[in-house]
Amino acid sequence: MANHQVDNTGAAGYVGYNEPEIEPRGRRAPAYDGPLSERRHRPPLWVRLIGVVLIGAAVIVACGVGVGILALLRLNNPVVTTTSSQVFAVTGTPTIVLHGSAGDVNIVTGNANQVAMRVTKRVRSITSGLAQQELDAMNISATQIGNTITITERTPSIDVSTLYMDRNFELELTVPVTTNLAATISAGDLTADHLQGAVTVVEDAGDIHISGAQLSDASIRTSAGDLRLDHVTLSGNAILQATAGDIHFDGALASNTTLDVRTNTGDATLTLPVATSAHLKASAGVGDVNVSGWPTSVSGNTASADLSANPTGSISIHADVGDVTVTAR
Repeated sequence: MANHQVDNTGAAGYVGYNEPEIEPRGRRAPAYDGPLSERRHRPPLWVRLIGVVLIGAAVIVACGVGVGILALLRLNNPVVTTTSSQVFAVTGTPTIVLHGSAGDVNIVTGNANQVAMRVTKRVRSITSGLAQQELDAMNISATQIGNTITITERTPSIDVSTLYMDRNFELELTVPVTTNLAATISAGDLTADHLQGAVTVVEDAGDIHISGAQLSDASIRTSAGDLRLDHVTLSGNAILQATAGDIHFDGALASNTTLDVRTNTGDATLTLPVATSAHLKASAGVGDVNVSGWPTSVSGNTASADLSANPTGSISIHADVGDVTVTAR
């Protein structure tokens, strides 16, 4: 029987030598494109964007639900209220100096020889005990030196424990018709009726409404809120200013009165008697200027007019962003 042997001798003449495989022409090894697992599991860009949007929407919904739950808890919480009164005897023209932290102020006229103060404090909390504790921490004090009465409100600062609380002051003052007022209020609305005197009001956040008054050297400013004066006569040097809010003045100016009206973001609207003795200059940075009832000179966003022959006073109105309207009554 013949013996057959496999020849393992390669071209090089060595036993066990195998010829290397030669890759066909025109084919190249694929370029490295990162780990295989990364190439397989990275989602497309649009899928990732949708995921981000869905996560953001879920966070917003969760926050809304949380705020709603807190609001519901506050509505169902017990309320504790207390009211106190104090009367001060005065002669002549009193001066009220008010430092308000957070609460509404209402000023009306009454007895000529006294100032009456009525304070209502109200707190809503998860328990009556916590509400009473917060109520006791809210303090209002009044001191008198001669005809000057100084009223100071103090409210504890807001922290995590007060997120479920609702608290506020309500201050009502009954004063003589002739009364001077100097008020600084952090947050809350102020209303005053039929005052006659010098008035200075500085409001951080809240609306101001004064009606039926005769004000001398008035300086009334609000940072965030509307300013409204109805049936008010101004004399001396008057300033009406709103940083973010509208100004509405419907009244009159005494002779030789200077009125300066300024609003950064908001409209300024004035209604005056046709025979007002003043020179008017009205302008707007971004907005319209409309003056009706007097012959007016207009140049761009600026209008000027003599509201009567030989005017003795002046009115300057400017809105950075907002409309200016001046109308004759």
